[in-house]
Amino acid sequence: MKRERITEDEIRTLVLTFYARVRADEALGPVFDAHVGDAWEAHLDKMCDFWSSILLATARFTGDPIRTHARVPEITPDLFDRWLELFAEVAGDVLTEVHATDVVARAHRMRLVLERGIVAG
Repeated sequence: MKRERITEDEIRTLVLTFYARVRADEALGPVFDAHVGDAWEAHLDKMCDFWSSILLATARFTGDPIRTHARVPEITPDLFDRWLELFAEVAGDVLTEVHATDVVARAHRMRLVLERGIVAG
């Protein structure tokens, strides 16, 4: 049986729901608001492109996530933990179990890449 791929609509729902919860989160909200500022719409579009590139190989995303995150001195392992906790919660809420498991596994790998890049940077 062939597994259905995640759709662009599902990715958009994931991203929009996740960042709505990020903005309301006591730990993550202030950090994101300080760095995203008034550019939330552009940030959300960029994150949809990012996840589309990761999950569907669309190659729509342009940018350097390691360098971008390295410029945020408030990022700590605790914030990465909270980010992943919230991300897994949202993925479980809005995606099928199969898609949520895949997306969360990729987010965990991404965390490792970002942390290594920030430390090496």
